[in-house]
Amino acid sequence: MNPWESPEGIACFERWIATQMAKLNAYRGDDQFNGRKPWTINKYGLLESLSPYGPRSVAAPDNFRDYNFNKYWYMWDNWIPTGPDVTWRWAPLNGAGVESIRSYIQRECPQLFP
Repeated sequence: MNPWESPEGIACFERWIATQMAKLNAYRGDDQFNGRKPWTINKYGLLESLSPYGPRSVAAPDNFRDYNFNKYWYMWDNWIPTGPDVTWRWAPLNGAGVESIRSYIQRECPQLFP
């Protein structure tokens, strides 16, 4: 079973979201970044701002159907650093210390991986 296919796995994904968004919202970035707080993960697994200035996504990613419309499966494949030296491509994620979803879930919920 994949980690996004059980209630226990979904709870672990939600803990990742809460933990990492707390880091991102505590991070002191530039004025534009700070002015867009609070940051959150939306129903499609995308980062968005809850401020009036956005960014917001009102539509699912183009390939969301490839993930059976499952936010957590989509996040598993897309919330991993892919920049140089395995860093995030968006600097505030690095500055805030946002952890890869895979490393977090494998460490915090090892029972999901028999």
